[in-house]
Parts: sequence; structure tokens; C-alpha cells
Amino acid sequence: MKYREELIEFLENGDLDKIMDWMGTKPSLDHTDIFRELQQIFWEIYDETGNPNILKQIQYYDTFIPAYEENVLNHKLAEANYVMAVQEQEKVMQRIIEATVGIRRYIMDCIINQEDNAEEMKELAQKIMASEKESGIYDENNWIEIL
Repeated sequence: MKYREELIEFLENGDLDKIMDWMGTKPSLDHTDIFRELQQIFWEIYDETGNPNILKQIQYYDTFIPAYEENVLNHKLAEANYVMAVQEQEKVMQRIIEATVGIRRYIMDCIINQEDNAEEMKELAQKIMASEKESGIYDENNWIEIL
């Protein structure tokens, strides 16, 4: 048992409140193991003393530990889902950036090469640049070839 000695020391010193502070320094996935070890220690104390208050604590842990464990796992799952969502958002943003660069390149190539739609592309470029300026993302370097 990984935390047995520390838990026994807390119990022997009457530092029950400090157990929770100490647990806060441990990984959350270890908390249920700590509670199980504490419950096992309480069983040993109960076997020695027959104290009904200790039995109540043991019974409390019978329902508390599974609920706590489920909560910790749900929290970890939520964290993992959040990380995956952020990563997916970053991928989408990268695709948007790539598409924007590709569209800008197409517009400028049409203008530079004097394609049949060059006039329409000039108008579109002006509208896009105005929109970029309005939203604060305009960068002259992106359009320098046609300015």
C-alpha cells in the first residue's frame, strides 16, 4: 500500500484535517487509492476496537469512494475532451488560414496575369482588404504584389 505509512502517521498524530490538505498535493487519480487505504486502516482499527463510529466511517466510504472515483474519471474525461476540442479547433483554424491564403493567391494571380476576371478580382481584393482593415487583421504584406 503506497500511502499507508503516511496515513497512519496522520491518524496517530490526530491530524485528520491535514489528510485532505496532504491529498491535495497528490495526483487526483491517486485519491481513490488513498481513500481505500484509509478505509482498510479503519477496518483494522474497527477490528481492534469495535468502535461503532469507525464502522460508520467505513460504511460511508463504501458509497463515497465509487462516487468520488466516478467524479474524478468524469473530470479527467472532460479534460481530455477539452484538449481534443482545442486541437480540432486548431486544425480547423489552420485549414481556414490555408484556404484564405489560397484564395488570396488566386485573386492576385488573376489580377497579375490579367485574366478575364481581373477587374472583378480587383474589386473583390479591395473589398477583402477593407474587411481585413475593419476587423484589424489587415497585413499589407499579404497584398503587396497588387498594391
